[in-house]
Amino acid sequence: MSNFALPNDGKLGRIAAARLMQNQNSNVPFILFTGDWQGIHALSFDNNKFILHKDFVGLVNNGLWTSLEVNDLDGDGEMYIIAGNYGENTPFFASASNPFKMYYADLNGNNRPDPIIFNYSNEAYYPIHLRNNFLNQFQNKKKLFNRFYDYSKATYDDIFSNDEKHKLESLEVQTFKSTVFENVQNKFIPHILPTEVQFSPINATKVVSINDKKYIAAVGNDNVHEVFTGPKNASLGENAKRNQAASGLLKFETVSTIRLANLQYKGKRKTSTVFTNIDANSSQFLSVSKCSLC
Repeated sequence: MSNFALPNDGKLGRIAAARLMQNQNSNVPFILFTGDWQGIHALSFDNNKFILHKDFVGLVNNGLWTSLEVNDLDGDGEMYIIAGNYGENTPFFASASNPFKMYYADLNGNNRPDPIIFNYSNEAYYPIHLRNNFLNQFQNKKKLFNRFYDYSKATYDDIFSNDEKHKLESLEVQTFKSTVFENVQNKFIPHILPTEVQFSPINATKVVSINDKKYIAAVGNDNVHEVFTGPKNASLGENAKRNQAASGLLKFETVSTIRLANLQYKGKRKTSTVFTNIDANSSQFLSVSKCSLC
């Protein structure tokens, strides 16, 4: 173990994935990392200390990120970042202007933070939790929400008193979309992966070469869920290619839908790792994005 301290005393959030990144024309390596309720950040090492770069790929990219991959897709020496996210097959909504939000504070006086998650809908923020679950955590609010109807209409302003609002801290998610970030002169341009790739969380990715073409292989689906959200397992696997539009902008397009039953993601959920040939009856799926210009 190193004696070098990380920024913020190592309190960098819940890290789901990390990768080492270094461009061909740079001598400075970076450690990329990301996870739930945060953006894609980087660490560099200078003068015997780590430096945190929270704006490495842009400030407005908080997600429920699950995986990272770094690869020079087009051979120009500049690394692309392939980032797996929660996906858009969800009843929840997230954007830069109306993010998915979590508020937390010790509202019960037990010296532990009580998190409540809110979703934006009809110009207001509503809690996503079932009434019974909410009242089990906040029993002092039972008089406010005696009926299910009352709770169904409750917004952020109805849930919290003014005194409670002063105690609250918050986290945000601005995107659920799995994305490829293209490095253009040290500025990252996001390219959203096709709709079919957004059907489930992307838990791991790997760039593979077939017949001198590069493909982005991605493993999706997640059966760990709450009753009111359901499983996130709609992905059947895709074969998508990367094209360059007339405008010069890159985009990814789906070519076909496939299931590769002899390939399975090996490792714990939300842990990037390798693909191995194992059980032919595997229930895991493989999403493949083709880069036609790579």
